Amino acid sequence: LTGLRGEKPAAGEVYIWMLYNMGYVIQTPSGCFGVDIYHRRAAELAPYLDFYASTHVHQDHKSLPLIEAMLDAGKPVVTNYLEEPGYAYTSETSADYTIGNFELHTFITNHNNGSTNVPVTVFQIDCGEDTSHFVLLHSGDSNFQADQFDVTKAIDVYIPRYAPNELTENNVIGSVFTPKYVLLSHILELTHADSDSSRWTLEQGLARAAQLNCEETHMPFWGEKLVWKNGKLE
Repeated sequence: LTGLRGEKPAAGEVYIWMLYNMGYVIQTPSGCFGVDIYHRRAAELAPYLDFYASTHVHQDHKSLPLIEAMLDAGKPVVTNYLEEPGYAYTSETSADYTIGNFELHTFITNHNNGSTNVPVTVFQIDCGEDTSHFVLLHSGDSNFQADQFDVTKAIDVYIPRYAPNELTENNVIGSVFTPKYVLLSHILELTHADSDSSRWTLEQGLARAAQLNCEETHMPFWGEKLVWKNGKLE
């Protein structure tokens, strides 16, 4: 919150904050949005966000208080699951949206775990001219089935989860598309009991990051801020 209040990216820059699990806040010179934020203080972000995107209904990828705060403020909440009849930003199929300077292209994939399978919306977000069209792809708990990935632009930063079925991330990374950077996420999710229940350790995350088909694969941790500048991530 302090960063959002006191800082603003220069033209061509993008600030990327990793909050927890797969929750990210993205700030550009002209706007700000969040994806998969799950945090006890999430609702406090509502005044700063232009929209909130949630890939799927599972509790570790959404914040009901933030959703309510965004809706109360008349701001878009983009999901595949909101039970708001006729709501313009809920879609169970592929959809495109324009929100401010942000262009969203979404498509639906299966969840990683067959026993808890729900639709997962993948978000491809072009952040606009004032970022030199920086493009983020966030796939939540997707199962990395290549024929479901309708990627339509070159991806600067891709945010995937650690796949329970080992190395299926590479079904799409370096195959369907080759991102400049990968930020491997969904590490140490505290609502999962142990590594057998998808609570991946830091050691597992680092080992997996080294195996992905992108030389610039990193594993950010909670509270870390990254800066996109001059076509590179710092």
